[in-house]
Amino acid sequence: MARTGINAETGKLLVGWPHCEQSIRKILSTRFNTRTRYRHLGSDVPDLQDQNATDHTLLKLYTAVHAAIDDETDGEPGFDLTSIEMIEYGRAGRFAFMLDGIYYPNGHLGDFSIAEDRRAVIPVSTTARLDLVEVGS
Repeated sequence: MARTGINAETGKLLVGWPHCEQSIRKILSTRFNTRTRYRHLGSDVPDLQDQNATDHTLLKLYTAVHAAIDDETDGEPGFDLTSIEMIEYGRAGRFAFMLDGIYYPNGHLGDFSIAEDRRAVIPVSTTARLDLVEVGS
């Protein structure tokens, strides 16, 4: 059974990878305790994006991204993060990370028999948008 959901921007049906993509975007852009029925869902990324770009803050960002995606209860079961690389860094407070990982189309069902490599480019700023692309496309 393919994973499905509703596109938060258009209201149209999402199936497969686009649904996983939206899930990762929501997890990383949501502050903890801000969703009424899902107060436990989210990450520390929004709280870190406006802090000074010190080595300590960057390490905390890496950790927050990993912890949010790989959280056993509220993370993304369809995406297994394998690496994080910072690809943009600047005084304006904007960071961009490239995530490499494995997408499991049936991971939400506990079935990890089908695996596809994926790459995600994540800008982290007050107007952050998550853009995910397929490796090799």
